[in-house]
Amino acid sequence: MFNLKQLEQAAGIVHKTIQPTLQHNWPQLCKSTGSDVWVKHENHTPTTAFKVRGGVHLLDQISRSPNKPRGLISATRGNHGQSLAFAGSRVDMPVTIVVPENNSQGQSRAIQSLGAELIVFGKDFEAARLHSLELQQEYGYEPIAPFCRDLVLGVASYALEFLSAIKNMHTVYVPIGMGSGICGLIKTRDLLGLKTEIVGVVAEGAPTFSLSLRPGKLFLQKLLIRLPMALLPAPHYRQPLTSSWPVPAESLRLVMNRLKLRCCSIINQHIIWRKAREPHRWLL
Repeated sequence: MFNLKQLEQAAGIVHKTIQPTLQHNWPQLCKSTGSDVWVKHENHTPTTAFKVRGGVHLLDQISRSPNKPRGLISATRGNHGQSLAFAGSRVDMPVTIVVPENNSQGQSRAIQSLGAELIVFGKDFEAARLHSLELQQEYGYEPIAPFCRDLVLGVASYALEFLSAIKNMHTVYVPIGMGSGICGLIKTRDLLGLKTEIVGVVAEGAPTFSLSLRPGKLFLQKLLIRLPMALLPAPHYRQPLTSSWPVPAESLRLVMNRLKLRCCSIINQHIIWRKAREPHRWLL
């Protein structure tokens, strides 16, 4: 997908707009979990999520293209849309985002505030995605999926920052989502020659990736997102965990209390790691 030189170049592009985020080893959180836990504060990016890194890198590449499109269009439930809207405004690229009818109002307002045109359509993400492809023909815009090489390359800058800053990391638990974060993390770990174990996490109510990876074939599920956007090579990660709501809810409460944070949405952007030779505890 990319080499170390390309990753370092991408990180340089991202860092012109977004400063490297801090990582902290919070004493109360370590004491509560019985592990040496580090938190990578991706909530300190301009959109409070790591995905904006991918948008910044992607739009930089598009803006340099001799065949620059008239605009971009995509479907999202939130962070991907904010990423494209933020990055598009930086290079004067029109961005249209399609969201489903039941989308988070906070996410929709954020996308609009960043300068994108917002269109609400359909009962779920897949309906919104298909509608965005129809509009692409009408608008003459370039469709942007939530997973592509330039997005992953930009997102991987957080992994390069963190794996370079914290040595001897034993395990990372990372949500799979559409796959850009975990794929960037896996590739960066391998490029740095590290042995850090990576564990993907999916919600019990949306286990498409977990169910697909167990038999090694696509498993279609009629949920908010009906099919996985990418499959990960099995040797590079541990079988995904599935988590029911009470577990992450309790973990969020714990982290909010120990880090003295007040907003639940901020916690969703944290990446929590554990160093080697510590008790095998984990946090979602």
